[in-house]
Amino acid sequence: MAVRPDTPLKPDPSLFHAIQLQIPGARHQRFLVVGDTEIDLRFTRNAGLQSCCATYWYGHGAHCRAVGFDYALDRLEDLPGILRNWAFP
Repeated sequence: MAVRPDTPLKPDPSLFHAIQLQIPGARHQRFLVVGDTEIDLRFTRNAGLQSCCATYWYGHGAHCRAVGFDYALDRLEDLPGILRNWAFP
């Protein structure tokens, strides 16, 4: 994502709220964020979103595990299966 002076940065949850305002009817419970860094995971926690950690990239570190995540994505090819099983309220 390009950085603009008026745009909050991760892990600030107001970044999500700014995006959510642009999508009519969007509810935070219906979002699954796929990320590969500790900052991505902190952002999802701060915004109250479900997270999927791409463990095959940067996400293998202890910092990501310490933050926690809802789903682990070990290979990109596994994403369709995660999405099929993803439970959202």
